[in-house]
Amino acid sequence: MLWFQKSREKWVELGDRNTKYFHTSTIIRRCRNQIEALKDNEDRWVLNAQDLDKLAVDYYKRFYFMANIDEVVDKLPNEGFVRLSRDDLRELNKQFSAA
Repeated sequence: MLWFQKSREKWVELGDRNTKYFHTSTIIRRCRNQIEALKDNEDRWVLNAQDLDKLAVDYYKRFYFMANIDEVVDKLPNEGFVRLSRDDLRELNKQFSAA
């Protein structure tokens, strides 16, 4: 069942075949998606799996930590933001074009 689920993208095209192709493609994808090393705050490579886990968790804890929010709020203008004119608002509401 696991191999069937991993091969579902090709299943419609090739049918339900438990072939070497599906096994190989799953193994390759698993290797490609694995993080083997990251740099820490001291610019050193971390290779140990447990240290990688700790590094990732610590990063997101710092990223979402709200203690420094006052520093950001203090940098906002006290008098508020500039009021946009009708032309500016109309320009912002225009349909997007790649040109």
